[in-house]
Amino acid sequence: MMPATGALAQIGLLCSVLIATVLWPHAGKPVLLVPLAGAGPSGLRGLADEGFAVTGAGSLPHSLVVYRHDTFSILAVLKQGYLPLAAQTVLCSQNGVRG
Repeated sequence: MMPATGALAQIGLLCSVLIATVLWPHAGKPVLLVPLAGAGPSGLRGLADEGFAVTGAGSLPHSLVVYRHDTFSILAVLKQGYLPLAAQTVLCSQNGVRG
């Protein structure tokens, strides 16, 4: 039974790494911020203080698309109450339409 369990664990790890690679935000690219439970106006002010520029609303409810030229701390964004994701075209524009 152990080999099957080990294989499932490896497949799960591989899937996690692939998903993280696609969704990990990169410097100089748009970032989709999905609000977590504690997100509020103070979080937006904190992001502005960190050098993020809001470029518009994302297609997910209450999400924002922001931009920053240099690298940033994902933990700092999480502390402001937002989950940062690499902004895919489908997710970072209203109804999947670029504009």
